[in-house]
Amino acid sequence: MWGKRRASAYFIVTGLTSLVGNLGRLPLVFLIVAIAGTQAIGQERKAVWVSATKPELGVNVVRDDGRVVSYWDVTGVKGPRVIPGLENIVATTARLALRQDGVVLTWNPKCGRNPDDPEDVEHEFCEFPPARPVGRLRNIVAISEDSNGCYLALDRDGAVFGWGDDSNGLISGRPAVPQPFGKPFKRRLVRTPTRIPLPVPMSSISADVSHVGTVDRDGHIWMWGGGEFFPDVQAAGEDYSGPNDFVARRVGGIPPAQSIDSTYVITRAGEVWRWGISRVNGVRGSVIPGRVAGLANAVALSDIGFFTAIMDRDGIVLFIGIAPDKENYGKFIDEPHATKLMPRAKFISAGARITKEGDVLFFSRIRAGIVQRLELGD
Repeated sequence: MWGKRRASAYFIVTGLTSLVGNLGRLPLVFLIVAIAGTQAIGQERKAVWVSATKPELGVNVVRDDGRVVSYWDVTGVKGPRVIPGLENIVATTARLALRQDGVVLTWNPKCGRNPDDPEDVEHEFCEFPPARPVGRLRNIVAISEDSNGCYLALDRDGAVFGWGDDSNGLISGRPAVPQPFGKPFKRRLVRTPTRIPLPVPMSSISADVSHVGTVDRDGHIWMWGGGEFFPDVQAAGEDYSGPNDFVARRVGGIPPAQSIDSTYVITRAGEVWRWGISRVNGVRGSVIPGRVAGLANAVALSDIGFFTAIMDRDGIVLFIGIAPDKENYGKFIDEPHATKLMPRAKFISAGARITKEGDVLFFSRIRAGIVQRLELGD
């Protein structure tokens, strides 16, 4: 039942940096899920993956038994709720789940007024139909999605597949659909998973509302989508033209990379590089990639527009941008700095982190200064 087990306030005074996990850590998650079945029934659950990049669509947690619990409202009003049809899961986004055998599943909650409390107009009540497989996708090792409903999947051979919203060219690599002021906007959609015609195999993927970023197996960065409508994220490099007007750019000037999120890159040496211009608190940045000083041994990062979070191999998390703690909230800080009074992490996602003990701590930027520990029971 809704609200059976509720999230509890974990610490008040400082907020938790919103963070995103690194899909490059999948092999470790596969191992954790594979051994989870040996745990006794009724034992307190631990988290191995959390997806909180779009809290307005829910916060999804993969437990050590391979099931997924969703918080539609992290105050506990509508969660945790086990999503039916999701078993042996190793990773999620807001609307996708990756199963241990490489199958991708999706679900679409049906939301409306809470039938048990008709007077509750603040919260929606959501029912979860069973998740279903996406097309014929098989042997998938990584998934990603953007805020507009564009979905990506990377298979073990390095092929990238896309479906959903293509209005900004994230699937086709074509120019974005014009959005004339005062006229209806007709989205460009791709109904079924379609292979994106990249010239080389990829090893990491990242879907952003303005563009897609990928890393190939030699460590080169590739990007496409957006075009003239999103000049802020364009980087210097060499263009590649493929079939059906597909255009991608291989970004130059960055050492061999291991992962990417938006316009931030972790190199194989653990450095963090970035490019692009942000209009958050003024214009900054450059189309020429540059290294972020003061960061080393990075293993995961997330750029969500108003701040970027980075985790190192020791679980220490630093962030760049608008600090989500009470002291600095609303102030843009362009140097890496820490969020106070938070334990080290072993996994991160926007608004959440998994601690060394397997607990999920969630920070809502709407409720600045409050950190919650999310319950993981059914």
